[in-house]
Amino acid sequence: MRLTFSKQVLLYTGVILSVMYLSGRNVNKTIYDSVVVKSEGILLPTSDPERSLEFYSSILELPSFEGRFGPAGIALPGGQHAFFSKREQGRQTIILRARSRLTALHQSFLSRAKSAPFEGSLQSPSYEWLPEGRISTILSRPWGEEFAVADPDGNITVIFYSRKRSLSRG
Repeated sequence: MRLTFSKQVLLYTGVILSVMYLSGRNVNKTIYDSVVVKSEGILLPTSDPERSLEFYSSILELPSFEGRFGPAGIALPGGQHAFFSKREQGRQTIILRARSRLTALHQSFLSRAKSAPFEGSLQSPSYEWLPEGRISTILSRPWGEEFAVADPDGNITVIFYSRKRSLSRG
């Protein structure tokens, strides 16, 4: 028995739809399969939210947003937010990827900070050595180039540039 082309298409479509339906029934689902979850940002510990807001607004030119009781935080590129927290938790890190012109961005930040870049160490990629309120030199890393900015509370913003599409790809 020979099937016509239209019957073959219907048969294959039925098989594909059946496999899709049955494979979806056998998977263990999590709450994230039924609820849309989007990361809103990070929590930055600060001893003085107004001082942190001034630093991020004037040096890094990141827009702020208000909370019910004063400055809530800053808007990060890509739609995320950094929320200020008055708790002392130690240093936190924000990582931003520059698509181009890393050197121009670095120079712009240095001119607003009115300080020379702080000479860093390639041995410690966590930037623990960077003093509060300072900007590092541009460092060459295996994935590209980067520099860091430490806010007055010691939180670190790392800005990197990589010619590769993703850090996870070799």
